[in-house]
Amino acid sequence: MRGLRPSTTGVYENGSPLQLALPEGHLTLPQYFRKQGYVSHGSGKIYHDQIGFNFPQDWDHYFLWNETYRTWAWVCGYSRRPDPQPDPRPFAKITSKTKRNFDFGPVACEDSEMPDFKSAGYAVQFLKQEHDRPFFLAVGQFKPHLPWFAPQEYFDLYPIEEIELPPVLENDIDDLPPIAKKRAVDRASKHDHVQAFGEWKKAIQGYQACISFANVQIGRVLDVLDVLDVLDVLDVLDVLDVLDVLDVLDTRSDKDNTNIVLWSDHGYLLGEKQHWHKRTLWERSTHVPLIFVVPGLTKLGSICENAVDLMAIYPTLVELAGLEPNETVAGQGMSLVSMLRELSKEHDTIALTTHGSGNHAVRSRTHRYICYRDGSEELYDHRSDPNEWHNLASKADAKAIITELRQHLPQTEAADAPDYYKGTALIRVTGVT
Repeated sequence: MRGLRPSTTGVYENGSPLQLALPEGHLTLPQYFRKQGYVSHGSGKIYHDQIGFNFPQDWDHYFLWNETYRTWAWVCGYSRRPDPQPDPRPFAKITSKTKRNFDFGPVACEDSEMPDFKSAGYAVQFLKQEHDRPFFLAVGQFKPHLPWFAPQEYFDLYPIEEIELPPVLENDIDDLPPIAKKRAVDRASKHDHVQAFGEWKKAIQGYQACISFANVQIGRVLDVLDVLDVLDVLDVLDVLDVLDVLDVLDTRSDKDNTNIVLWSDHGYLLGEKQHWHKRTLWERSTHVPLIFVVPGLTKLGSICENAVDLMAIYPTLVELAGLEPNETVAGQGMSLVSMLRELSKEHDTIALTTHGSGNHAVRSRTHRYICYRDGSEELYDHRSDPNEWHNLASKADAKAIITELRQHLPQTEAADAPDYYKGTALIRVTGVT
């Protein structure tokens, strides 16, 4: 949303309010579109969900599923009442050993009571309207973020006896450096307890249920633009069998001039490397969906195997809209427009991921290289080791590829930005409809 890397802003963790970290005069993506005459609307989880994270300047209107939170400085209140939850809470046994949000189970409610349903519904109503100005619409989905609560019908899609565990290797973390081992078995993970409580399959069931719930909400929005056939061909989101299709706007021309991008903020580990959740630099944590639908440019079913990262979203959308590039994000991420024209062409590109100051992963088409702040390293060849079971960093014949990938690490790194969780004064934002 800001088009700037952590090494530029110093925002390495969730707790840094962006208002305190952005360069003076920098425009976020929706602010840049507003400056060009676009109307900007948003709903759901776009920014992180604590005080001072959402930018009121981004929006002509921002939908909060519970309006109480607008007077509380935009705290979204996610996973707390009145968000539907099981009773009692916590519901899962593992929650007692880790953190409040590592919880999962069905909730006795209708789809319409869930925050994501309301956020998607706002987007549906917005798209149904006639627009006399071009628009920027951001629709955020909380799910499948923890806790994994969804109506019972979505759990029923995944019977426990049919749940498949992810591929794992015994002693997988033995060849990791100490800093990586510590991350694998951190306080919030506790894979040993997940196994001891017999909740491995139950947790995966909750994850899959919430993915399906999110898919339905995304489908409700996309159907307004009549692009469900795109998802059907790509076979990325299984929405057609559960979607209550809205028979609207078949004659609208919006679908012919509206660019769509769908992405997730991170991947997820479900017991691989004895780890749960995110907050690592391995493939499972950092590999995300990135789907563009560009009328007249993208082709149904096309897949690109080049390595790119989410810094590409800002410059790509700006170029697709025919706007002048924002010079304040120059050099941060590349526009993908030329790649979208020739998806089958191999490009010598990489994806750079940062987690904490000094910790980076560089992903090429074939390899993942991880360098930690203490200088320790990991290297995986995805052609032969897609599960990242064999760390090659210490092998003599790995030196050349490591030298090549190290060239893509940040040359400079900003100091840590102020952190909300470490005593930064609360930021109150008001005056936005």
